[in-house]
Amino acid sequence: MIKQHWKEIGLFLLVIFLVIFYGWKGLTPTNFNNPPTASQSAQEQNTVKIDNLQVRVDYAKDDASRTKGLSGRDSLEYDRGMLFVFDKEQKYTFWMKDVKFPIDIIWISKDKKVVDYYKNAEVQFGVPDSQLKIYSPQTSAQYVLEVNAGIVDKYDIKIGDEAEF
Repeated sequence: MIKQHWKEIGLFLLVIFLVIFYGWKGLTPTNFNNPPTASQSAQEQNTVKIDNLQVRVDYAKDDASRTKGLSGRDSLEYDRGMLFVFDKEQKYTFWMKDVKFPIDIIWISKDKKVVDYYKNAEVQFGVPDSQLKIYSPQTSAQYVLEVNAGIVDKYDIKIGDEAEF
């Protein structure tokens, strides 16, 4: 009788151990043995790479986030940016409404190639909306990356460079 009781306790403890081991932090036997691939990790980290440049990005995927963009922020960490994601390629224009620091704007095609850029888009305090400078690419793009001014020069970003994200 006592041996049977200890077997049940042992089995119970084994089940508890397995539940904790495989359940804690979302680990299961399948994903425990199969770590995320490089592309999954990059996607989770929200990074954009162009040659030697690698920046962590916030995504602007809907109308509200694209309209807000970087406006209202006091600054942007050096290794940060904002990636605007559109449904199709076209010549998307940008302005510096309520952006408090200069930026570089990089237009990227649906094939993830740099198609144009504008360096050092300046802050325009006190300028009426109707008089704000409009930044427009020479060709259509599906993605637009905004980063701190000086990044395009520092990392020698060129038209035709491949982007990864």
